[in-house]
Formats: sequence, structure tokens, C-alpha cells
Amino acid sequence: MTALLAFALLVRQDSPSALLARMQDAVKAGDKAAITALFDNQGESDYLFRMASRCGGLNNLKVAVFRSPKGWESTGKYWATFHAWQELEQDHDPIYRVQETASGLKLGPEIPESDCGGKVTSATVDVAIERDAGAVWVTSQLGFADAVPGRALLFRLNDNYSLTKGPGERYRATTLDESEVSSASLPDFRVGSLLALTATDRIGRVSCSYTAKLGTGARHSDDRDQVTSTYAYITSWWIPSLGRLPYTTSVKVAAPAGWIVRSEGRLEPFKATPKHSTLAMFKCDVPISYPKVIAGKYVLAAEGTANGKRLRSYQFAPVDKKRAEQDVETMKKAMVFYEANLGPWPFKGYECLDGKNYYGIESYSYTLLAPSITSWAVSHEMGHTYFGGVVPCPYVKDSWNEGLTEYVDSVLFLKDPKIPARGLDTMKFPMPLTEMPIPWEYEGATYYRGAYVMQMLDAEIGHDAVMQALRALIKDRVGKDTTWRDLRPYFEKSSGGDLAWFWKQWIEGGQFPHVSILSATTRSENGKWVTKVAIKQSGTDAPFRLRFAVRLKGTGEVEFPSQMTGPTETYEVTSDFKPDEVSVNPIPSALVKVDGPIKVSDTPSLAAMAFAS
Repeated sequence: MTALLAFALLVRQDSPSALLARMQDAVKAGDKAAITALFDNQGESDYLFRMASRCGGLNNLKVAVFRSPKGWESTGKYWATFHAWQELEQDHDPIYRVQETASGLKLGPEIPESDCGGKVTSATVDVAIERDAGAVWVTSQLGFADAVPGRALLFRLNDNYSLTKGPGERYRATTLDESEVSSASLPDFRVGSLLALTATDRIGRVSCSYTAKLGTGARHSDDRDQVTSTYAYITSWWIPSLGRLPYTTSVKVAAPAGWIVRSEGRLEPFKATPKHSTLAMFKCDVPISYPKVIAGKYVLAAEGTANGKRLRSYQFAPVDKKRAEQDVETMKKAMVFYEANLGPWPFKGYECLDGKNYYGIESYSYTLLAPSITSWAVSHEMGHTYFGGVVPCPYVKDSWNEGLTEYVDSVLFLKDPKIPARGLDTMKFPMPLTEMPIPWEYEGATYYRGAYVMQMLDAEIGHDAVMQALRALIKDRVGKDTTWRDLRPYFEKSSGGDLAWFWKQWIEGGQFPHVSILSATTRSENGKWVTKVAIKQSGTDAPFRLRFAVRLKGTGEVEFPSQMTGPTETYEVTSDFKPDEVSVNPIPSALVKVDGPIKVSDTPSLAAMAFAS
């Protein structure tokens, strides 16, 4: 082989086109090892595989390599992406830097979804539901801020939406061909779910129109957006998003005659024109991350009021009246509970709509739930009006709102006794709460560990301090992107203590101690029994600060609250009965693994010890 030919082969191997071909081959073959080999740091591929498992598998992914957007050249000349249709509040298409290495072009670190170049502040949206075509037409006008002139804004829009020419459209972004590398530097372009629009001379507003066919064809998710002859669900990445950050909305919907239509916020008076059969407009002054449109041939199944708020259940015919009335009764009780404990409800009421081929969604003035789960899930979704709605959670860095909502709903309102066991079970996932942005990942650990950690915080600082902090949080962080780390100052203020250690151990960490009883001996003293218990903790880099109860069992049973700060501690506990066994009960104040009970031994008498010696 001549040196010239070898050089030519090396150049082709290291070209962006060759990288794209390797990506295409690896995805088509579903070859996990080949995909991992594309990355300079193989750990960077971890999220991609988890995302693919929820989006139909590796074979369902599309790939692209393209010139980095205008103003982002410092991140590299080229970017690459893997993409698929993405579900509401779930995954995202990862976008990676393409970087030169000693072994050729490789995929580098991901461009964080939160690094999007700006922030949407408002959205004025027109939606036309085309029932016969199974399609939806949308025009979105987005106000934005914090953009850098000359630097592209990185929007995300589900890849089943195609940009079209629409009234007043200002951006006509080029849709890149995914089968070849585009080396031209384009100011505005679309590839996969990425919509890159340059903000130069256009700061303040973006307008774009697009359409999608949303019929109920083959789906890998039961929460897929749909337009059918009897209903429409438009929920997932259907408005261009900048980092999923919250914004106010004004949504106008044209739907078939006789359909009930809902979007977030209040229904505004609007005069319908002959062109449309049903026309509705909603305004939401509370900045939210996930506006949605729900419409269908719904029937009002039951209604009621609580604290002056109107509560309604909508179903499809035939109506299950008993379930509808139960749901409204649950909403009444939840409304009274939430307003008494968390503060004023931000809307005029709340509604629960049955879903068809749709499990459920978090929404803030209404919810959509499968009929099989309305009776237990509706109060949870109402809790999201505060946590996720008023105080937004974009599901980009973590999903703190799921844990807090599970706490106020399942622990405080429903008093579900199963939460502690479910929380303790999440220790099998060594992943911090601060790194759980996807709610159903790790078997829903963010719900149950989050709720259990709130019980632990309650045990640490007191219930009144916890509730005071939650009310302050709701009042202070309206429309502010919020994470677990943002919550800590509110609990520190209400309790007057430093909780850095608590956050480090239970929220920002994924290691959990193992607590073992080393020995337990008891002796009779002044008509009581004094039991000495030696306990050890292990399994973490340094000893944790722990709260738990030492439980004694014999002819009776008693628990003694205890604290631990070192690797070993010895406790003396007094009981009215002679204990037979001793155990550690971590509930509800410690997230630790514990051994089963051990037998209690008698302390030898002084005479016996003297004889033995």
C-alpha cells in the first residue's frame, strides 16, 4: 500500500461522513459495543442506552452529524445526535460534541439540555385539530430572553413535527438530510428534535409553524400523542422548548364540534367564527414547563365544589357514575387539605379527564388519567399544581417534585403505610436523588425515596418546620426553575439549622450505611431491666449521622429513639420487662440497611464472674 493511499484511507476514516456511517451501522445492528466504541469516554454512552430502552430500542433511533450551530463553534466544529420520538417529562435526544482523538473522530461530552442559549418567557399558540386526517397544525409565537446576539437558540421539538410555511412565519429553518453530513454553517436549521434558530437582530420573539400526523399507529408508549375520531392528546415536546424552562401561555384551540377542550389555566371568553366548530382559548399566568392540549367527546360525569373551587370529572360515554362521584369526593378532600396546609389554590378549580390509550399526565388546572387509576392518582396530580406547577420542575436535572408530591399526597393526605418500605427498597439503586431527572427510571425511586427522605427530614427538624418551609417555597419560587439543591435554604430557615450534612447524605449521595448489632446484654436493676446494645455502621466512606429506634421485645415491646454519629455506639436502654431480642428500626428517620434481630444475653452476676476467674 502506498503512503498516499494510506493517507487517503486515514482521512476518510476520520471524516464526519465516516463517523456518521459508523453511527448508522451500529444503530441499525443494535450493536451496543459498536455504539460504545464511538465515544472517547465510554461512560458518556450510559444515558443513550437508557434512553433507547424507553424509546423502542437502539434500532428505533435515528442519527445525524452536522455542523455546530452559529455561535457554538467553541464546542467543536461538528455535533452528533441520536434521536427518536420523546415522551412527556421523560427523555431527550442527546447531542454530543464531535472531537478529534488519536484514534480518529469520536463522540465527546453531551451538550447539556440546560445549556440552550436563552429562556422562553411566553408562548402564544394556535392549534388546529384535524380529526379526519389524524393530524394537528400548530403555530407557536415564543417570547424569549437572555439570548446572546449571533448565537443560536437551541430549541427542542419532537421529531414527528414538520416545519411548514404558516401565517406570519419568520423562521424557515433548513431541515438537514440525516443520511449525509451538512458541512455548511447555517443560521437556522432542524435535525432530529433540535431546532437551532439564530437570535441575531430578532431578539425577543420566535414564530414557527409545524404539523404532525398523530394517529394511533404502532406505539412503544402508552402516553403517545394521538389524534383520533373521538379524542386528541397533544402533550409531548409539541411547543419548541429551551431547556424545558417555564413560561406563561396563551393557547387557542380549534377542535371538532361537540368536543370538550382543555389546556392549562383559565378558559377565556372567545367568539367562535363559522370556520371552526369548537374554539377555545386558555391563558395560564403561572409559568409552567409543560403546556398541553386535551380534547374529545367528553361527558360531564360528576361535579362539586370545595372552598369555592369547582371540581369536575369528565368521562367518555357510557359514564361510570360511581367512580366519577368518588373522584370528585377525593378532589374535594384534597382541595381542603392542600389549601389548609400549602396555601391558596392558584386556579378556579380542578378537573379530571379520563384518558384512552394514555396512562396519565402531570397537569396543573386539570389532569388526564387512565380510568383505572383516577381514584388513587387524582390527588397526587393535584399536588403537582404546587410542586411542578407553581414551583416548576423541568425534569432536566432532577425530579424533586415527584418526591415532595408523593410526600404530601401519599404520606400526609392518604397516609399510605407502604411508603417507608418502598423508600427503603430504593437503596438497591446507588443513584442520588439529584441525578434522577426521569421519574420512572430506577423503578420510580425518585417518588418513594423522595417521599421517605421528606419523612426523615420531618423527624430531623419537626413537622411544623417542614410545612413552614413548603409554604415559603410555594410563595417564593413561582415560575423559577427549581431543583433539590434549591430547596435546602427553605428548610434551614424554618428550622434554624445547617442541613448541608442531610443533603449530602440523603439527597446528593447514593451510598447508604449498613447498621448491625454487635452485641446485646441485659441485667436486672432496681426492678427494671437495663439492656446494653452495641451497634456498628459500615458501608460508607465516613460514618453518617443517623437517627433510628432500638427496639426491645419480650413479654412486651418498646422502642427507644437513638442517634449515631460514629462507626460504633453503645446504648443503655431500660424496660419494664426482660427483653428476649433486640433490633434496629430505621423507619421513618434513616435510609439504612439493617440486619434482623439478635437474641439478648443475660449479664453474668458478680459472683459468677468471680467464680469464673
